[in-house]
Amino acid sequence: MIVRKRSINGISVEKGKLNEKKLQNITFKNYEITNDNTKTTFFDYYSCIYPFNMPISLYKYPPIFGYCSLSDFQEISAKRLALLQFLDTYTITTDEEKDQFNNQKKNDRNYSVNSSLENKSKTIRQKIYEYKFGIQSMKNYNKEEMENIIMTDLLSHYILRIAFSKDKEKQQWFLKQELKLFSFRLNELKNINVLNSQNISESERGLIHLLKRENLNYEFITKPPVTYGSKNEQWDKYTSFIQNKDMIEKLFKVPFYPDAYFLVKDHKVCVEKSIAYVPDIYLDSILITQFKLNIKESFKYLEKNEKMLLNILNDGRISPFLSALPKAYVAKDYRQNYEHTEETRLSPQNLYNVYKQSFPPCMRRIFVNYIKEKHLKHWGRQQLWLFLKGAGMTLEENIQTNRSIWLQSDKFDKEHRYNIRYMYGKEGKKTDFSPYNCSKIINNFPVPSGSDTHGCPFKNFDESHLKSLLFFFGLNEDQIKSIMPLKKNNEYQLACVKFFMETHPGSAGDGVGNHPNSYYIESRKYYKLKATTSKKTSSY
Repeated sequence: MIVRKRSINGISVEKGKLNEKKLQNITFKNYEITNDNTKTTFFDYYSCIYPFNMPISLYKYPPIFGYCSLSDFQEISAKRLALLQFLDTYTITTDEEKDQFNNQKKNDRNYSVNSSLENKSKTIRQKIYEYKFGIQSMKNYNKEEMENIIMTDLLSHYILRIAFSKDKEKQQWFLKQELKLFSFRLNELKNINVLNSQNISESERGLIHLLKRENLNYEFITKPPVTYGSKNEQWDKYTSFIQNKDMIEKLFKVPFYPDAYFLVKDHKVCVEKSIAYVPDIYLDSILITQFKLNIKESFKYLEKNEKMLLNILNDGRISPFLSALPKAYVAKDYRQNYEHTEETRLSPQNLYNVYKQSFPPCMRRIFVNYIKEKHLKHWGRQQLWLFLKGAGMTLEENIQTNRSIWLQSDKFDKEHRYNIRYMYGKEGKKTDFSPYNCSKIINNFPVPSGSDTHGCPFKNFDESHLKSLLFFFGLNEDQIKSIMPLKKNNEYQLACVKFFMETHPGSAGDGVGNHPNSYYIESRKYYKLKATTSKKTSSY
């Protein structure tokens, strides 16, 4: 049953004036009534989806007031978390790879759609529809059903934002996955033109429409008409160095910091008197920056207003559920109960045959140094030994492997056997520890010094040392060149995905870049498939 409130602060509200959106047992409004009986509208939620087939928002305007059943509260939150988990394990292609894909598709008639960008986009789109965060066909939905999807998207985002607010690492994971979802929607919106609300005979690009809707009212310069023999020096000054400059219709005057920081950093726009002149074809970068800033600022606000946050988190009706959500944010943690297949399970017998092929760069570097020095420092031990556990080694196999490598086996038993048993939950608090994921390794590990080998080499190595390491791992100069821009842009996980794709030709790299054990498993599957295909080919 939906309960509707007929007054706010004792002030009566007419039934016909309520602007409530319903989702089963959810109802909330986008305005408030002040003490002088005036109505203030904050945001038109319906515009989040029109004319697009999935909601897109910077999430600057939370629900002001409303009701939601506990079952709906839990259902929509779980669905959004499932969608974010999917995006976490699914590789979203970089702009550079999009260009490579387009060129390859033009030149290769037999190009496999299964590994293409188009297929990836289709898969992500279908997953969004599956979890009811988008509409497959606008023709088959009425306005109320569209509003339901908008409310599901809006409310589930804010629920997860609260649930993930108490821990820095979880905040980073949430922001990263939400950013993937937002970027995907932006990319879809790029191809849409929207009728200008002020002049229906004109249309405007989808990103400009979104910019206006989010009240980012930057001044702009319109492209001057081209006439024979004429030249516009101001326009040329701001656009002459930009690729695809003929596609530019408007230049937006944007504060160079923070709004246009990344465009300025990459020398993509002209800056004059602290104003960046941003072409409309680069508006996605501005919107992404605004999206990041908005969520980061909201986390800071929640930290400063901890008492308010605790009141929410201590609500007995939702507290257990909100506490459980962040704990489930990694789809796979590779503990002892992870079911390995014969080809993915690591053992002392196959270790030395597969580590060069299938260990991710971070683990391969640690292991190579380990077998050379016969010793590992603390964080290197933590990172590698838990990885071996996650790759399928039993407790005794892990102990046996490390004892055989350690310089003095008796000293190993005395000083480190207990630690491995502790990792497997056989000592101390009996906790079954999971291997570290990429986010933890990149963001939470101490900076290596001296002879330390732990951490992510894409983050911790300077360009010269990283090039040497990649060359040692067998990459040629061209392959290394394709990875270095990602390192330079601090896209360490994408750099790892690129490394995987270079060393596993024909692979799309799906599932790689989020966890060292995911990398290992995908690599073993790749080589298993390669061996099977080779056998079939040789039998003909």
